[in-house]
This record gives sequence, structure tokens and C-alpha cells, in this order.
Amino acid sequence: MKIQNSTDLDTEHLKALTSILMKGSNRYLAKVTFRKCKRAFSGCYRHGFYGSSEIIVRLGDDVKYPYTMNTWHNKYYPRYIVNDKFELAIAILAHEIYHLKTRHSGTRRLKNTQIRAERFAMKTLQKIRATFFEVESN
Repeated sequence: MKIQNSTDLDTEHLKALTSILMKGSNRYLAKVTFRKCKRAFSGCYRHGFYGSSEIIVRLGDDVKYPYTMNTWHNKYYPRYIVNDKFELAIAILAHEIYHLKTRHSGTRRLKNTQIRAERFAMKTLQKIRATFFEVESN
């Protein structure tokens, strides 16, 4: 799996994090790209055949942190806070990885996939905070 990074985030941290989040699904993904963008942020999962799939995470500089993730304004949509650009990258990457995993597990026809993907991102971010950020602070 190839990782490209044109943001100001540390590439080695992003590589390590991507490999942790992708455990067991590496064969489906050829490339993960982290880019700068003019807007706040976005993510995209492009499905390709034979391991040519790609996830693109776009991060802008105009986001004020801490930022509340609540983009769909739906009562079932989870609300959570990201504290910096690295956590935002984790949340977007986890959201897109959910779509990749559901596509390849045969459960693609689920309802409310955006809400489920966002819940997966929220839980993943909580796990990452509990394991990595607590260790760094000690």
C-alpha cells in the first residue's frame, strides 16, 4: 500500500496509523493520499478492481479546533469533537475505511451507511485517543 502526503502532518505517523486502521484489509487498497485543500475537509473512497482502490483525505487550514463533527444535521448522526488536524485525518480516514470494509465484506446494502461510517470513525478515534495519546502524555 502506497501512502502520499502533501499536508503538514508527519508522514511516518500517518503510515503507522493507516496500517493499524487497515489491519486485515490491506489487499483491497493500493493507495492512501493525504492532500491540502481549499475547503475545510473531505474524504473519498474510490473502488477499483484487483487492489487498485484508493482513499483520498483532503484537509484544509480553515478549520478552527476543537471542531465539532456534525455535518448531516440528523438526530441519529453522531456528534463528536476533533482536537487537531491529526485527529481530523484519523476520523476521515476511518470513515472511508468503513466504506471499503463494507464493500468487500458483502454488507454493502445496509441502510444509513453514512451514519454507520461516522459512528465507526467516532469509535476509532476514541480508541486511538485511549491508546496512543494517553501513552504520549505519560
